[in-house]
Amino acid sequence: MTPTGQVHSEDEYPQLIAEGYVRNPDGTYSRPSAYQFDDGTEVTATDTLIPIAPLRTAPSQVSIPSLAAIGGCGTIAIDFETANAARSSPCSIGLAWIGNEGVSHISHRLIRPKNNVFDGFNIAIHGIRPEDVEDEPEFPEVWEEIAPHLAGRIILAHNASFDMSVLRATLDLYGLPWPEMSYLCTVKIARARWPDLSDHKLPTVAAHLGLEVAHHVASSDADACARIALRAAAEIGCGLDGLPEALGVTVGLLRPGWYQPCSSPLRKMSSAKLNSMLAVPAVDGPLAGTYIAFTGTLQAMTRHEAAALVHAVGGTWHATVRKDTDYLVVGTAPGGDKLAKAATQMDRHGRLKLIDESEFLTMLEEVRRLPSAPPTPPATGR
Repeated sequence: MTPTGQVHSEDEYPQLIAEGYVRNPDGTYSRPSAYQFDDGTEVTATDTLIPIAPLRTAPSQVSIPSLAAIGGCGTIAIDFETANAARSSPCSIGLAWIGNEGVSHISHRLIRPKNNVFDGFNIAIHGIRPEDVEDEPEFPEVWEEIAPHLAGRIILAHNASFDMSVLRATLDLYGLPWPEMSYLCTVKIARARWPDLSDHKLPTVAAHLGLEVAHHVASSDADACARIALRAAAEIGCGLDGLPEALGVTVGLLRPGWYQPCSSPLRKMSSAKLNSMLAVPAVDGPLAGTYIAFTGTLQAMTRHEAAALVHAVGGTWHATVRKDTDYLVVGTAPGGDKLAKAATQMDRHGRLKLIDESEFLTMLEEVRRLPSAPPTPPATGR
């Protein structure tokens, strides 16, 4: 129950404010609205308006430095933007190299996706259009430049599950092998270091730290990601390589044909909290009507409890990954077969998303914060 519209011109902005909309850090406009069910029950939801091109234009390119130029940089932050819903459709990549004195180099490359197919929604987010990349190289040529920089270095990404899935899906699309690399998610770092923020999206964390960011410009996002990690390390008094131990974050690993997501420890959920969440009636929250599967060991709850929570909020649990699965929740020691099938489904259908257990719990908490509504039957299998 979140109607979405589009803002076509900056001339509309004053009128939006007059109508009660508030501008969000990510550039969207939103306001609460009341909706009424047939039985007369009202629920408050959020109307969101998304500014669309030409409000955003394709960012300028910045060449990738030579290996000699980056010297002893041991950490690189990356960010992908995609052309459409398929994870194998990167249209730009931003990189930020971290040296002894902080961020030393920033690069931005445009990429022509295979078939050069763009969705209007994605264009609205980053401003990159098919004509902006029609003369740019496809991913293999860009990867040939980037891969040597990633070897042996720690990779940072904000919401690394997305960026790593883009990398894996695109390598698979072109028949290229997965590299060996270690990576950290700065969402996990931010949650562990600044747990009281309203959320840990990039604009929110950047604003908290006083960092400027042009969100969804890949080079700017990569730069902000790098500076978030540097700030966390400075506040703790450790180097970037000390963040995992200091914050209890498990380093993500990527290996040919296999990977382990970056994760953070979770406490076992108490019976009282579990029961209170099970008692929440199904409402139109982020999990209502979705199809969810699990892989690996969950820390906060058993698989049976997780499936019951999915049912309680109006979703459906899938024992296996299917073409209509919306989310695969990845725990510790995930099953390779499910991950491989998930990668195939993401590439074919662009629908499935990989999330970790903490993201799953965050979605459940969002349901608890929504106003109560009459129970609705859980979704049934298709």
